[in-house]
Amino acid sequence: MLLDGSGQMVDCIGFDPTLRELDVADDLAFLVMDLVARGGEQLAQTLVHAYRDAGGNPGRDALIAFFAANRALVRAKVALLRAAAQAPPSSAARGRQNAAARDLVALAERFAWRARLPLAIVVCGVPAADKSTLEWALAATSGLPHLNSDATRKQLAGIESHQRAPAALYSAEVSRRTHAELGQRARGAIAIHGGVLIDATFRHRADRDAFAAAFSDAAPVLFVECRAPARVLAERAVQRDQSPARVSDASVAVVVRERSSFDPLDEVEPEAHLTVRTDRPSEAVVAELVPCSMGASVGSRGSAHAKRPARDAAYGSRPRRGATMTRRATTRADEALIIVDLQQDFCPGGALAVGGADQIVGEINRLAAASPFVIATRDWHPPNHGSFASEGGPWPVHCVRDSPARSSSGGSTAIWWT
Repeated sequence: MLLDGSGQMVDCIGFDPTLRELDVADDLAFLVMDLVARGGEQLAQTLVHAYRDAGGNPGRDALIAFFAANRALVRAKVALLRAAAQAPPSSAARGRQNAAARDLVALAERFAWRARLPLAIVVCGVPAADKSTLEWALAATSGLPHLNSDATRKQLAGIESHQRAPAALYSAEVSRRTHAELGQRARGAIAIHGGVLIDATFRHRADRDAFAAAFSDAAPVLFVECRAPARVLAERAVQRDQSPARVSDASVAVVVRERSSFDPLDEVEPEAHLTVRTDRPSEAVVAELVPCSMGASVGSRGSAHAKRPARDAAYGSRPRRGATMTRRATTRADEALIIVDLQQDFCPGGALAVGGADQIVGEINRLAAASPFVIATRDWHPPNHGSFASEGGPWPVHCVRDSPARSSSGGSTAIWWT
């Protein structure tokens, strides 16, 4: 604003000095998020590296990724609120705001995956269990690089990935070499990217041992074993065999044989082994794996804790019981449930209601009851905040300090606060 003929910057949160204090990682993550959202991934990495080289200490890359995920979600929320308040439901402006919000939510998911690193996810199971489909869906959500045992096997043999391989290429010795190579490549991916996805049957213990020896303790490993009914496996094998773009050479006969001779993953700690049904949309499986990936805390050979890389490779929920999961990941003592800005005014009937917002309260209560540590944050405003319509701003009066509207939902939807 102009004061005495010169421009002066006025802090919009000047009413409370404590709100001007911010974690440097949070502040840096805001710019990191903006850069990545605009296609400046390399610029974001340069920014963080330069900040550290200049003597700054924003914490680990996982912390920056965590704050960046939060910033992206806040911006998505603002986009949705602005669309609801300013644009008619069927207008082009509403559509653009909703699309922008979806992109920001997807960006937040990628940053959330970076906050989990280092981590390797092995998608295993018999042929035709739809491992590759799940791996591609995970790659699209997480942004992590992915490796495939069939492609690696054929690369080592010097043949094209879509070319049929001779039976000798599937001998026990070649399979061990292939899985050892997978382990080395996965280790390299961890060093560069902090995480990796591996698509392989891992049906024999000897192959898993070869992978583990090469991968060593590069990162914790989560085994996701894909299963499907025999009828579904056979149908997939037939369809895949007719596709010119196939990489796997497994026929229906191979699927039947491997299904009956799969070595159980008994050497893998239960906290690092999830079994999922893949005769359903891959998006549903990914939705269940995301929270369970937070519980992965064992090393590649089942040790209690794998060593983390010496430095971050890139700056980058609680496990819950799923209908198709055979095991629920265990709670770790260093986990926390963080509830961000859930208030009455954002629930149906509130001044700034978001449709269906109250539907998550029951799940939050269940998670909070089982969580060793719960952090609940609520943003509030003074009665005359400049963003309110009564003060010339765009928003109705909401979440005013010490008012019922800024509290958690009451009655049957009360939130646990600890």
